[in-house]
Amino acid sequence: ARARPFAELARQRLGDPEVADVLRGAVAAELDPVVAWLDRLRRLEMVPFGHLVPDEAMLPEESLRFCYVDAGWVRAAVDGALSVGVGHTLDSELNDLATAGAAPPGSGVLIRSTLVPNWPKTVITGYRGAAPVEPVRRIVVGTDIWLLLFPGLIDALTLAEPPQGLHFGLGDLETIQLRHLTGDIGSPVEDGDFPDPPGFDRFLRPITGGVGDGVLSLAGSDGSLLPELAAAHGLSTLASCQFALQMIKAPQLQTFERP
Repeated sequence: ARARPFAELARQRLGDPEVADVLRGAVAAELDPVVAWLDRLRRLEMVPFGHLVPDEAMLPEESLRFCYVDAGWVRAAVDGALSVGVGHTLDSELNDLATAGAAPPGSGVLIRSTLVPNWPKTVITGYRGAAPVEPVRRIVVGTDIWLLLFPGLIDALTLAEPPQGLHFGLGDLETIQLRHLTGDIGSPVEDGDFPDPPGFDRFLRPITGGVGDGVLSLAGSDGSLLPELAAAHGLSTLASCQFALQMIKAPQLQTFERP
Protein backbone atom coordinates (compact mmCIF):
# COMPACT_ATOMS: atom_id res chain seq x y z
CA ALA A 1 0.00 0.00 0.00
CA ARG A 2 1.16 3.51 -0.75
CA ALA A 3 2.42 5.32 2.31
CA ARG A 4 0.48 8.45 3.17
CA PRO A 5 2.41 11.73 2.97
CA PHE A 6 3.82 13.04 6.24
CA ALA A 7 1.69 16.20 6.09
CA GLU A 8 -1.49 14.15 5.86
CA LEU A 9 -0.46 12.03 8.85
CA ALA A 10 0.48 15.14 10.82
CA ARG A 11 -2.87 16.79 10.13
CA GLN A 12 -4.64 13.63 11.25
CA ARG A 13 -2.66 13.55 14.49
CA LEU A 14 -3.27 17.25 15.15
CA GLY A 15 -6.98 16.57 14.94
CA ASP A 16 -6.67 14.39 18.04
CA PRO A 17 -7.31 16.62 21.12
CA GLU A 18 -4.87 14.60 23.25
CA VAL A 19 -2.09 15.00 20.70
CA ALA A 20 -2.83 18.72 20.40
CA ASP A 21 -2.60 19.11 24.19
CA VAL A 22 0.75 17.29 24.25
CA LEU A 23 2.07 19.57 21.51
CA ARG A 24 0.86 22.69 23.33
CA GLY A 25 2.70 21.58 26.45
CA ALA A 26 5.87 20.78 24.51
CA VAL A 27 6.05 24.18 22.79
CA ALA A 28 4.48 26.28 25.56
CA ALA A 29 7.53 28.53 25.88
CA GLU A 30 7.26 29.48 22.21
CA LEU A 31 3.46 29.33 21.98
CA ASP A 32 2.41 31.34 25.06
CA PRO A 33 3.85 34.68 23.83
CA VAL A 34 2.01 34.19 20.54
CA VAL A 35 -1.28 33.47 22.32
CA ALA A 36 -0.78 36.54 24.55
CA TRP A 37 -0.03 38.71 21.50
CA LEU A 38 -3.17 37.49 19.75
CA ASP A 39 -5.23 38.21 22.89
CA ARG A 40 -3.95 41.80 22.79
CA LEU A 41 -5.01 41.98 19.15
CA ARG A 42 -8.49 40.70 20.07
CA ARG A 43 -8.72 43.54 22.61
CA LEU A 44 -7.87 45.95 19.76
CA GLU A 45 -4.69 47.06 21.53
CA MET A 46 -2.72 47.30 18.30
CA VAL A 47 -5.47 48.79 16.17
CA PRO A 48 -4.95 52.53 15.52
CA PHE A 49 -7.73 54.60 17.07
CA GLY A 50 -8.35 56.25 13.71
CA HIS A 51 -9.47 52.85 12.40
CA LEU A 52 -12.03 52.58 15.21
CA VAL A 53 -13.36 56.15 14.94
CA PRO A 54 -12.45 57.29 11.42
CA ASP A 55 -14.39 60.58 11.61
CA GLU A 56 -14.34 63.02 14.54
CA ALA A 57 -18.03 63.72 13.95
CA MET A 58 -18.75 60.17 15.13
CA LEU A 59 -17.55 61.13 18.62
CA PRO A 60 -18.16 64.85 19.23
CA GLU A 61 -17.10 66.64 22.40
CA GLU A 62 -19.05 65.78 25.56
CA SER A 63 -20.56 62.63 24.09
CA LEU A 64 -20.93 58.95 24.96
CA ARG A 65 -21.32 56.20 22.37
CA PHE A 66 -22.18 52.53 22.81
CA CYS A 67 -20.69 50.25 20.17
CA TYR A 68 -20.47 46.62 19.13
CA VAL A 69 -17.26 44.72 18.47
CA ASP A 70 -17.57 42.74 15.25
CA ALA A 71 -16.38 39.22 16.07
CA GLY A 72 -15.94 38.49 12.36
CA TRP A 73 -13.65 41.50 11.96
CA VAL A 74 -11.57 40.46 14.98
CA ARG A 75 -11.35 36.89 13.68
CA ALA A 76 -10.18 38.20 10.30
CA ALA A 77 -7.51 40.30 12.03
CA VAL A 78 -6.26 37.24 13.95
CA ASP A 79 -6.31 35.09 10.80
CA GLY A 80 -4.39 37.79 8.96
CA ALA A 81 -1.72 37.88 11.65
CA LEU A 82 -1.38 34.09 11.65
CA SER A 83 -1.26 33.90 7.85
CA VAL A 84 2.15 35.58 7.76
CA GLY A 85 3.94 32.29 8.41
CA VAL A 86 1.61 29.98 6.50
CA GLY A 87 3.29 28.20 3.60
CA HIS A 88 1.07 25.15 3.28
CA THR A 89 -1.90 23.41 4.88
CA LEU A 90 0.13 21.91 7.74
CA ASP A 91 1.21 25.39 8.85
CA SER A 92 -2.45 26.36 9.03
CA GLU A 93 -3.20 23.31 11.18
CA LEU A 94 -0.33 24.20 13.52
CA ASN A 95 -1.68 27.75 13.80
CA ASP A 96 -4.81 26.33 15.40
CA LEU A 97 -2.70 25.62 18.49
CA ALA A 98 -2.30 29.38 18.99
CA THR A 99 -5.97 30.31 18.64
CA ALA A 100 -7.14 28.97 22.01
CA GLY A 101 -6.99 32.41 23.60
CA ALA A 102 -9.61 34.61 25.21
CA ALA A 103 -12.84 35.45 23.44
CA PRO A 104 -12.94 38.91 21.85
CA PRO A 105 -14.95 41.68 23.53
CA GLY A 106 -18.58 41.87 22.50
CA SER A 107 -19.28 45.54 23.07
CA GLY A 108 -17.69 48.80 24.05
CA VAL A 109 -18.25 52.37 25.16
CA LEU A 110 -16.50 55.52 23.97
CA ILE A 111 -16.63 58.64 26.14
CA ARG A 112 -15.24 61.97 25.00
CA SER A 113 -15.43 64.55 27.75
CA THR A 114 -13.50 66.90 30.00
CA LEU A 115 -14.50 64.38 32.66
CA VAL A 116 -11.61 62.19 31.48
CA PRO A 117 -8.70 64.45 32.50
CA ASN A 118 -10.52 66.18 35.37
CA TRP A 119 -12.02 63.10 37.07
CA PRO A 120 -9.64 60.22 36.24
CA LYS A 121 -10.88 58.15 39.21
CA THR A 122 -14.49 58.10 38.00
CA VAL A 123 -16.02 54.70 38.77
CA ILE A 124 -17.33 53.20 35.52
CA THR A 125 -19.44 50.04 35.66
CA GLY A 126 -21.22 48.15 32.92
CA TYR A 127 -24.40 46.19 33.58
CA ARG A 128 -26.01 43.21 31.90
CA GLY A 129 -29.47 43.30 33.39
CA ALA A 130 -28.82 43.94 37.09
CA ALA A 131 -25.44 42.17 37.11
CA PRO A 132 -22.28 44.33 36.99
CA VAL A 133 -19.80 43.59 34.21
CA GLU A 134 -16.13 44.54 34.50
CA PRO A 135 -14.42 45.84 31.34
CA VAL A 136 -11.68 43.73 29.80
CA ARG A 137 -9.95 46.92 28.71
CA ARG A 138 -10.11 50.55 29.83
CA ILE A 139 -7.72 53.11 28.42
CA VAL A 140 -7.43 56.84 27.88
CA VAL A 141 -6.94 57.83 24.25
CA GLY A 142 -5.27 61.20 23.83
CA THR A 143 -6.35 63.43 26.71
CA ASP A 144 -10.15 63.35 26.73
CA ILE A 145 -11.38 59.95 25.48
CA TRP A 146 -12.12 56.78 27.41
CA LEU A 147 -12.33 53.50 25.52
CA LEU A 148 -13.91 50.62 27.42
CA LEU A 149 -14.42 47.10 26.07
CA PHE A 150 -16.70 44.55 27.74
CA PRO A 151 -17.19 40.80 27.39
CA GLY A 152 -20.48 40.22 25.60
CA LEU A 153 -23.14 42.92 25.38
CA ILE A 154 -23.96 45.35 28.16
CA ASP A 155 -27.35 46.96 28.69
CA ALA A 156 -26.31 50.01 30.68
CA LEU A 157 -23.32 51.96 31.95
CA THR A 158 -22.99 54.00 35.13
CA LEU A 159 -20.56 56.81 35.91
CA ALA A 160 -20.09 57.54 39.60
CA GLU A 161 -18.00 59.91 41.63
CA PRO A 162 -15.25 58.07 43.49
CA PRO A 163 -16.33 57.43 47.10
CA GLN A 164 -13.76 59.45 49.03
CA GLY A 165 -15.40 58.87 52.41
CA LEU A 166 -18.64 59.29 54.30
CA HIS A 167 -19.79 62.89 54.48
CA PHE A 168 -22.89 65.01 54.90
CA GLY A 169 -24.10 67.66 52.51
CA LEU A 170 -26.69 69.00 50.10
CA GLY A 171 -27.20 68.47 46.41
CA ASP A 172 -26.72 71.13 43.75
CA LEU A 173 -30.32 72.33 44.24
CA GLU A 174 -29.96 72.48 48.04
CA THR A 175 -31.93 69.29 48.57
CA ILE A 176 -31.21 65.92 50.12
CA GLN A 177 -32.29 62.48 48.98
CA LEU A 178 -34.59 60.89 51.55
CA ARG A 179 -33.52 57.39 52.57
CA HIS A 180 -35.64 54.49 53.75
CA LEU A 181 -35.75 54.01 57.53
CA THR A 182 -37.34 50.54 57.35
CA GLY A 183 -37.05 47.61 54.97
CA ASP A 184 -34.07 48.34 52.73
CA ILE A 185 -32.64 50.80 55.24
CA GLY A 186 -30.51 53.52 53.69
CA SER A 187 -31.64 53.03 50.11
CA PRO A 188 -32.93 56.16 48.35
CA VAL A 189 -36.66 56.89 48.40
CA GLU A 190 -38.02 57.19 44.87
CA ASP A 191 -38.86 60.83 44.09
CA GLY A 192 -37.67 61.59 47.60
CA ASP A 193 -36.06 65.02 47.17
CA PHE A 194 -36.37 67.13 50.34
CA PRO A 195 -37.43 69.86 50.89
CA ASP A 196 -40.04 70.80 48.32
CA PRO A 197 -39.59 73.51 47.16
CA PRO A 198 -35.78 73.21 47.29
CA GLY A 199 -33.67 75.29 49.60
CA PHE A 200 -32.33 74.97 53.15
CA ASP A 201 -32.20 78.70 53.92
CA ARG A 202 -35.44 78.53 55.87
CA PHE A 203 -33.87 76.00 58.25
CA LEU A 204 -30.99 78.31 59.23
CA ARG A 205 -30.89 79.96 62.62
CA PRO A 206 -31.48 83.70 62.67
CA ILE A 207 -28.29 85.66 63.07
CA THR A 208 -28.01 87.11 66.57
CA GLY A 209 -24.97 89.11 67.54
CA GLY A 210 -23.05 87.75 64.59
CA VAL A 211 -23.77 84.15 65.64
CA GLY A 212 -25.90 81.72 63.69
CA ASP A 213 -24.87 82.34 60.11
CA GLY A 214 -24.94 79.00 58.28
CA VAL A 215 -26.04 77.03 61.36
CA LEU A 216 -29.04 74.74 61.00
CA SER A 217 -31.96 75.06 63.37
CA LEU A 218 -32.73 71.42 64.09
CA ALA A 219 -35.52 71.61 66.65
CA GLY A 220 -37.25 73.83 69.18
CA SER A 221 -38.94 76.39 66.95
CA ASP A 222 -41.36 76.60 64.07
CA GLY A 223 -39.75 75.84 60.74
CA SER A 224 -36.95 73.73 62.24
CA LEU A 225 -35.43 71.00 60.12
CA LEU A 226 -36.02 67.93 62.28
CA PRO A 227 -39.84 68.13 62.54
CA GLU A 228 -40.25 68.68 58.79
CA LEU A 229 -37.82 65.90 57.95
CA ALA A 230 -39.66 63.52 60.28
CA ALA A 231 -43.00 64.54 58.75
CA ALA A 232 -41.65 63.69 55.29
CA HIS A 233 -41.33 60.11 56.60
CA GLY A 234 -44.73 60.18 58.29
CA LEU A 235 -43.13 60.31 61.75
CA SER A 236 -43.32 62.73 64.65
CA THR A 237 -39.57 62.79 65.27
CA LEU A 238 -36.31 61.16 64.22
CA ALA A 239 -33.61 59.54 66.32
CA SER A 240 -30.10 60.94 65.91
CA CYS A 241 -29.00 57.95 63.82
CA GLN A 242 -32.05 58.33 61.55
CA PHE A 243 -31.31 62.02 61.08
CA ALA A 244 -27.67 61.29 60.26
CA LEU A 245 -28.76 58.73 57.66
CA GLN A 246 -30.91 61.35 55.91
CA MET A 247 -28.06 63.86 55.73
CA ILE A 248 -25.55 61.51 54.05
CA LYS A 249 -24.47 62.89 50.69
CA ALA A 250 -23.66 59.93 48.48
CA PRO A 251 -21.45 60.22 45.39
CA GLN A 252 -23.39 61.25 42.32
CA LEU A 253 -24.18 58.53 39.81
CA GLN A 254 -25.37 58.83 36.22
CA THR A 255 -26.84 55.90 34.28
CA PHE A 256 -26.76 55.51 30.49
CA GLU A 257 -28.78 52.78 28.78
CA ARG A 258 -27.84 51.15 25.50
CA PRO A 259 -30.24 52.16 22.71
